[in-house]
Amino acid sequence: MRLDLFKEQLAEAGKPLEPTGERSYLGLSGWHECQRNLYHKAKGTPRKPIESRIYRIFKQGHDIEDQTVNLLKQVPNILIEEVDPETGRQFEVQFFGGHIKGHFDFRCRSEYYFGETTRKLGEIKSANDKNFKLYQKKGVQQTNETYYAQVQCYMHGTQNNENWKDHALTQCLFIVFNKNTAELYIEIVDYKKAEAEHYLECFKNALQAQQLPEKYSDNPTFFICRFCDFSEYCHKDKSIELEKIKQCKHIQPNMTSGNWFCTKTDCEFYKQQVGGLTEKCQSISQ
Repeated sequence: MRLDLFKEQLAEAGKPLEPTGERSYLGLSGWHECQRNLYHKAKGTPRKPIESRIYRIFKQGHDIEDQTVNLLKQVPNILIEEVDPETGRQFEVQFFGGHIKGHFDFRCRSEYYFGETTRKLGEIKSANDKNFKLYQKKGVQQTNETYYAQVQCYMHGTQNNENWKDHALTQCLFIVFNKNTAELYIEIVDYKKAEAEHYLECFKNALQAQQLPEKYSDNPTFFICRFCDFSEYCHKDKSIELEKIKQCKHIQPNMTSGNWFCTKTDCEFYKQQVGGLTEKCQSISQ
């Protein structure tokens, strides 16, 4: 028998056969209370290799979203929209010329249940039983600030935006699916402009940083650092190798066009859009 080999093959099953490719933008779901973590995400610093089990967790999350949306569609007297009728694609908001983007799960409307005809943003998450109970006790803002920041920025992206016209969203129907019991937690999250602007300022600072932000902690065993994809750069002094143009410390984002331009005065691309690495590019660790 080759049971050990079978276990190894099964453990690796589910990994994409080809690299999935990296987003050209930083997603709103990537907000983090550590500014250095956000910096690494914004600049495309290589992360730890993703284990196959993580891909399975991602897929489980997508399956739960689909299951929950199907449940919502079975509820009478509520309109559920999964795609933007203007584009035929998932609802999208973007900031800073497209350097920051987000895609939310659905939009809904029900005068019968909500007492008004305005639409609400819809977002679905899943949690184990322990975290689910925290949502029940404390709500999303105190349980998972990343999710809270995400929906605040989503709602902010629909305010005073030509693409949204009269459909600005000021409330979010936030649903958490308990992966242990299949219970559902439901919360209405109100839009808070000042909080959304604070979270977006964090994204902006990460994009424009020309030196590494401060570490969140000098202790590598601190829980935020222990589970960080970039901990080796902070706590093991791993150097950041230049692989992408946006990793050069002289490159800055164009907040209108979504491109990157050079700020190094002796570079032939000074103040110009740069499409690839040059010999004068420097890592932020240099």
